[in-house]
Amino acid sequence: MTLDADTLYLLALIVGLELSLVLVLIGRLLRGQPGLRHWALGMASAAVGGLAVGVPGEISTLVGSGLGYLGFGLSWVGARDYFARPRPLWPMWAGLVVVELAAAVLQVPESAVRAVCVAGACWSGAIAWTFLRNPPGRVGIGSRVAGSLFALLGVLLLVKALLPPAGEAGPPVWQQTAEPLGAIFFGIAWVFVVVGLASHRILTRLRDAARSDGLTGLLNRRALREDGGGVIELCRRKGRPCAVLLADLDRFKGLNDTHGHAAGDAALRQFASIAAASASPGDVVARWGGEEFCFVLPGASRERALRMAEKLRGAIARSPIPLGDRSLPLTVSVGVAWAKGPDLVDLKQLLERADEALYRAKEDGRDRVREAA
Repeated sequence: MTLDADTLYLLALIVGLELSLVLVLIGRLLRGQPGLRHWALGMASAAVGGLAVGVPGEISTLVGSGLGYLGFGLSWVGARDYFARPRPLWPMWAGLVVVELAAAVLQVPESAVRAVCVAGACWSGAIAWTFLRNPPGRVGIGSRVAGSLFALLGVLLLVKALLPPAGEAGPPVWQQTAEPLGAIFFGIAWVFVVVGLASHRILTRLRDAARSDGLTGLLNRRALREDGGGVIELCRRKGRPCAVLLADLDRFKGLNDTHGHAAGDAALRQFASIAAASASPGDVVARWGGEEFCFVLPGASRERALRMAEKLRGAIARSPIPLGDRSLPLTVSVGVAWAKGPDLVDLKQLLERADEALYRAKEDGRDRVREAA
């Protein structure tokens, strides 16, 4: 059975609307996934716009051109949302006005389609750039596939815009067959890519949740062993020094018993906030367990490690915990271990030495810094 051109275009419309519905359903199942809503609207808008342009009449040409153009603009908005990047809407609306004016002035459906193709090629390039400019490790292969897909679409749209006029006989048979089949292929491929992008985002969130402490947002013990251990191993191979700080909130059990767990949680969150702000790029900061926190400082000299510990101690002492109409004082004891060259073995060794120094800080009266022997 041979399908004529009208049937193929109708099939492309139906498939486009069905795929839009698939994206909507994916968005409802995976709530909070950025970009899905605009991608679904973009696909539906482009599909309906393609059908409207084929209907005789000036109004249908204007409506179809506008919807086809909006399909690309909404897809760009979705891509920007996915990466949490700014997405000013004025270029999309300004371009829509230009396309509609061109369609109204030309009053020829084929010319209106060419205008939409040129605009769509520009938007496809912008979408491809949004996907391809991001680091591969951040988004996985799905981003590169999406960028390549839209780059190819942009090239094909430019080719269509530059094709010679069809004439009274209409476009050649190969073009009438290739365009709807190409639209179907792109729609199906795009939905698969969207599923991959959403899956990658979910897996990334799960991985981050498994590596972070739910209360403070810092790395947890497991992540510290992985990241901190890797940092120390790298320092050992390159002959660089490394320091470990082990900090413990003073009298934390008494704080919990006297003022409740809400006050204890507030103390932990406040310490974590100050600790994260005190760290330098490349430092590893984690909640070691309970009220203990650990810092791994790659490349740190002995002086820098002690200075960092004292800076942290002072910042905590100057930051009482707000509790209703009053505030509670908070102090911290810090143990510091530093090693270089053959003395730098692994994370376990530095942690043990830092723990011994922390014990001495507690024994000496708390709210102080002690260095491992």
